[in-house]
Amino acid sequence: MTNYDITVIGAGPGGYVAAIRAAQMGAKTALIEADEVGGVCLNRGCIPTKSIIASSSRLRATRSLDSYGIHVESPSFDFPAIMARKDQIVEGLVKGVHQLIKGNQIDYIHGFGKIEADRAISVTGQTQAIESKHIILAC
Repeated sequence: MTNYDITVIGAGPGGYVAAIRAAQMGAKTALIEADEVGGVCLNRGCIPTKSIIASSSRLRATRSLDSYGIHVESPSFDFPAIMARKDQIVEGLVKGVHQLIKGNQIDYIHGFGKIEADRAISVTGQTQAIESKHIILAC
């Protein structure tokens, strides 16, 4: 059994920040996530949406350049390129979060965390059980 001071279940924007702060305060910390760090916001919500909106805003601005005396012939969009840019941005940010986790000596455990008993946690795909003094649910 692996023992931790604090185990955070859920590596979204609240979970990974809580794990980083716990580690900075000197706690032996584990972070459990079944999907990918960053949660919905980073991987499928806020960040990807803002990337796509930025692309469409630039296209709209380009199409209105005539009013500034600038003529651009037939601006168009390349949807696969827009999506590739979005994927590149998300990938870079996810790698950055992983680096923060690693840099703060947090044990990152990929899998679905389940509280089994008082202070005991199991993780799908892991044979080793976890015991933690404190558990933060950030799902």
